[in-house]
Amino acid sequence: MEQTIGAHQGQTVVKGSPKARILQVGNYPPPVCGWAVHTQAIQHALTAEGADCQVLDLGPSRRIGGRNCVTVRGGFDYVAKLVAFSARGFTFELHVNGDSWKRYLLVLIAALLGRLTQKPPVLMFHAGPSQMLFPRKSGFWFHAFRLLFLLCGEIICNMDSVKNEIVRYGIPSEKVHPIFSVQYQEGEFPAPLPDAIEDFLNAHEPRIFSYTLFRPEFTMECLFETFARVRKEFARAGLLILGPIEIPVAAQEDMERLGIDSDVLIAGNLPRAQFLTAISRSDVFIRTHLRDGLCSSVIEALKLGVPVVATDDGLRPPSVFKYAPADGNDLTRVTLKVLSDLNSARSQVRAPDLSGGLTDEVSLLLSAASHTK
Repeated sequence: MEQTIGAHQGQTVVKGSPKARILQVGNYPPPVCGWAVHTQAIQHALTAEGADCQVLDLGPSRRIGGRNCVTVRGGFDYVAKLVAFSARGFTFELHVNGDSWKRYLLVLIAALLGRLTQKPPVLMFHAGPSQMLFPRKSGFWFHAFRLLFLLCGEIICNMDSVKNEIVRYGIPSEKVHPIFSVQYQEGEFPAPLPDAIEDFLNAHEPRIFSYTLFRPEFTMECLFETFARVRKEFARAGLLILGPIEIPVAAQEDMERLGIDSDVLIAGNLPRAQFLTAISRSDVFIRTHLRDGLCSSVIEALKLGVPVVATDDGLRPPSVFKYAPADGNDLTRVTLKVLSDLNSARSQVRAPDLSGGLTDEVSLLLSAASHTK
């Protein structure tokens, strides 16, 4: 029998000789966000293919055990576990974007170790072609990301426009693979919702849903101002927000100032099936992030037939109702237009065909791991 590192923390125990050994370095639920769901979906798919796939969690729950992943309790613990997995022949898949210098440094450490041990990692580069640190034409962050791209054996991104930017860093085109993969429905769906959410949805109409966080790039002030204006036209309207665990004092004060606090429910995170159920029970999905790229939750809402209002970042699927980024007046205009004729808005919903992405990513990972044995 083969026992994986950290099996006492809840990881799958692999029997016999696995088809490949792959360590994903990224986020793992909770919270239920696009990156974490992606990582979990890849883990399940690789395990089904006979691979030993483990996840080293760098997300908000990284210190919590019992979640089928490896915890990280600090910098030394992180490096020690990378070394231990590398010594056992694991190939790394590293998850990063161009919005976090801390994540960049953590991933760079893993990429250097992979190269030193003759196991070039696969890089999963998330989000779109307009991020805080990417793309750049020169300067420190240009050279920093060029180094990371060169250290990795293969690079996966989520769209052709991101591939084009990566290639401009002097990276061979054949090394960069635009693949968008996500598992849209997992577990029992639809699922019973928590009583507080069920009561809220039953008490409000129309029901607006948003998956967001209290960070500047999510422009929450636009969302609150828009909802306050919507309520003047639709007195029973309700806004359900998933994602945030805590509500900043300033945000609570904004809701009270606008007189919307009793009609906004900020419900934190939900298990996957409940998350999708909440979307399906909503009338409109609003996404306010400034530079999303191809966003998983937007795709999921479209697949569930829910109209989506989202920032126009040049990358949204065709049937999304778009508004000018960070423009509360335009967000209000578009939202009211959708709500004024929901039947027409629903009839226009078309989800893009992204089938095969998960299979393609798994195949690439298995190939990369087999070449480094």
